[in-house]
Order: sequence, then structure tokens, then C-alpha cells
Amino acid sequence: MKNKIFIFSLLSFAFLSTPGYTETLNLLTYYPAPFGAYDRLILVPRDELSEPCDIGTFYVSKGRNNTFQYCEEVSGVGKWGSAGPWTLGLDALSKPIVFLKGSDPDTFVGIGDNEPDAMLEISASGINNDLLMLSSNDDREGDIMIVQNNGMVGIGRTTDLDNQLEVNGDIEIVSDDADSKLRFHDPDDGWYSMGIDQTDGGNFKINFGSDIGETDQFTLSPDGNVTIGGMLKIRANTIDEGDVKVEYVPGAKPGYYATYAP
Repeated sequence: MKNKIFIFSLLSFAFLSTPGYTETLNLLTYYPAPFGAYDRLILVPRDELSEPCDIGTFYVSKGRNNTFQYCEEVSGVGKWGSAGPWTLGLDALSKPIVFLKGSDPDTFVGIGDNEPDAMLEISASGINNDLLMLSSNDDREGDIMIVQNNGMVGIGRTTDLDNQLEVNGDIEIVSDDADSKLRFHDPDDGWYSMGIDQTDGGNFKINFGSDIGETDQFTLSPDGNVTIGGMLKIRANTIDEGDVKVEYVPGAKPGYYATYAP
């Protein structure tokens, strides 16, 4: 009887081992899983996995520049993200982006400062490097804009800065439906302003005070007429071309008369 059982076992093994036979093999581990020190783990990049994902799963994504993706819980749902606070991803146009993830809109980032007081704070404490540099390419360092560690700012100018702001190029001041102006303030609380007065026909004015038109010192109209101090007008468009007319403004001050030149 034992011999018959032995022969049947051999026949069964031979039949199951014949070519063309497939078998699914499941390997199970038990909790707690094996642990220890590993020299390295090799993850082969693969196509992106969909969401929601199983929290705790990780892989390397080919579609996200071969970055390490970790499935974490976001509002109770598994979402893919890079491990750590910074995430490298793609925007709607598939352009690479780096952003600080988190639901707190008041997250502060400090560079050279471990206690930042703003959304982004770059500290020059103890360094001799420039704080910020914007360049048109790798070889033109700071040719767009540079902020030095002494607070001086250069726009289109990167070296030999001697003032708080230096600009190499044109400046245009635009303010829609409002006065476009520059204000100058000295330590003794004196103000001078210059700019375009929208409330007075777009006249260009230079005057004492913090607002355009606050006092009448100098006014240039779009048609070329100049008014000084509200009393004297120099008109260039009332007589022959090339001539100048100096005219008394009625009510300004008695004793002044109109003169013409030449």
C-alpha cells in the first residue's frame, strides 16, 4: 500500500511540472514585517498612479521628472506628493514647478533666517553674498535685477552700485485713473511732488506738498502753455510760431502787464 501511494505522488508531481503549466505564487509577510539596515533600495521609475491612492504607498514617477512620490492623507483621502515639505510637480502646461505644500496659507519660508517674519525672508546676516539675482541667462549674472546685502538695488546694472536704487534704462510711471507722480521728502518733513494731475486736464505739475496740485508752483499743459506761481503764463500757441507771449493773469496781482517777445 505504501508503494502505491509513493508511485501516485511521483506521477502527480510529474504531471504538475509539465511545460505550459502556469501557477500564481503569493508571498506573504507577517506583521511586524522584517526590518533592519539596508544599503540601498532600487525603485524603477514607472507611469503615474491614479488617485485616490493607498496611504503609505510610494514609487518613482516617470511623468514627474523621476521624482519620489509618497501617498499621504489629505482631508481623509490619499493624495500623491513628494516626501517632505517641498513638492516638485508639473503645472497645467506640464512645466516643472516647485512649491511648499501644506494647508496653512501663512507658512513662512526663511533663507538664512530660522525665524522668518514674512512669507519669504532672506537674511543677509553674516554673509557677503548678494541676496537676490535675476538674470536673462546663465552667463549674465544679475543683468535684470540684483539686490545686494547692503540693501542697494540695481535694475539693469549689476556692479559699482553707489545708491539705494540705480536703474540702467528707461522708467515709466503709470497709474490708471489716478495721478502718476513722484514725491520727494526730506528729513525736515518737507514735501515736493511732480507728476500728472488727472483732475486738472492731465496737466504736468511740480509743486510743494505731498499731492499733485496741492499748491500752484509750476504747471505745464498738454498744449505747451506754462503757468508759474498761478500769476505768470507763458503761452506758445497764441502768436506766430517761435514767438513767446508772457501774459498777466487777471486777479492774480495788480501792477503786472502783458509783454510779448520778440
